[in-house]
Amino acid sequence: MTTTTITAEFHLLPEDMAAATRLNLQAYLPAPMEFGWDLSASVGDPAFGPNYKKVMSWTGVAGKQYAIRATDDQQAPMIWVYNERGEAIVQEYDYSADGSAYLHDFIAPYSGTFYASVLMYPGSSGRSVRLYADLDTATVSTPSPIAGSGANDKLLSTMGGEKIDGGAGDDALIYSCDRAAYSMINMGNRLTISAKDGLEGSDEVRNVEQVAFADGVVDLRYSMLAESLYLGYFGRAADPAGLRAFQSQLAALKAPDNASELSGKYGSDAGIRNLIDSFGTSAESTALYPGDTQVFVKAIFNNLLNRAPNQAGLDFWTSAIDSGQLTRANASLAILGGAQSNTSAQGLTDKQTIANKVSVAWNFTAELDVPTEIGAYKGSDAAAAARTLLSMVSATTAIDTYQVHVNYAILSFSPPRTPADHAQDMPSASAHDTPIDLLGMDTAVVSALLA
Repeated sequence: MTTTTITAEFHLLPEDMAAATRLNLQAYLPAPMEFGWDLSASVGDPAFGPNYKKVMSWTGVAGKQYAIRATDDQQAPMIWVYNERGEAIVQEYDYSADGSAYLHDFIAPYSGTFYASVLMYPGSSGRSVRLYADLDTATVSTPSPIAGSGANDKLLSTMGGEKIDGGAGDDALIYSCDRAAYSMINMGNRLTISAKDGLEGSDEVRNVEQVAFADGVVDLRYSMLAESLYLGYFGRAADPAGLRAFQSQLAALKAPDNASELSGKYGSDAGIRNLIDSFGTSAESTALYPGDTQVFVKAIFNNLLNRAPNQAGLDFWTSAIDSGQLTRANASLAILGGAQSNTSAQGLTDKQTIANKVSVAWNFTAELDVPTEIGAYKGSDAAAAARTLLSMVSATTAIDTYQVHVNYAILSFSPPRTPADHAQDMPSASAHDTPIDLLGMDTAVVSALLA
């Protein structure tokens, strides 16, 4: 049986597997019908001893559904599931108001031994882990394809999973809960939106310009280009407020939506030139790219492409800057745009590297979805954590599984989440609602939803 695994650094050691606490599933009591689970097993505080990482094992049955709840009195823990070889296959970091974390809807890919580990917050107490099992055959729904009408559509999300393509026009996708209740992962060619409580299907979204939540709207227009500017000039992901501000400026300037064309407007459009100069001449950018022209160019290549320029490339960019043909302020954007349009073998690798870095940067910004995290993303330590995160991204990085690195980077500078930061749902073994086809509606009908 082949299963998809996460980065090797997160796998279990043989000694961890040998010392794992065995979870023996028994009838789920009390109230077995409350959440639909048939079996459960648990470990409490004494079983943890002085350690804040607990490794457990259980016997799973192929096609059956499992969930894990982990609790301490400080911060919702990190939960991992591993296959029989100790290879990490699932990671979860979703929350509830009581300080718990939940791993939902894990469908066993084979019958045999599985391992789980829970990382608790140092200094915590009241630690416990409970495993739930549903003996009914799990069903995995296939996203229902939804196409926009070609006009300015408003699409309402349902409990089922949809594959949504807004098509032409300015389209909005509307959700009923607050932004922090959902995980948003940008895969470059699509956006995946999933409820953190696991009770709704995941939506695959393309060609939608806005995502409206109960507490606000996420505008996707110019968001990837704005993240590209942060990557190119600061080497890090944007903070949410900064991203929105530069999206608004790009929209007001009616700027092109890609780096190459934006760089090309530098000499002829004063507004765009002022915007790019505000990045390139900032204290943060000049500190990131110091030194003479050759050192400057090499630093940009290393930040964007994880490599040094070849001699011809170094000579070209150095000459362009030294001759005045290209300003230092515009250089990073020009190099980024050039890499995105290069069709050579190396150019295609560079293009994918940048695409992956921008996607991870976008996901980092999106993951800053509660006040404690947004407030903590400031200063040199937080910026360094974001730069380190992006420096490890390459052309071969799997964006979905790399999200665990995003979570860890944010944890490195964020204080423990408060109960107000957590989602407020328990896991459920009930099947998702049948997917409902969504039809584009006339803008006037639901315009108030985005007011």
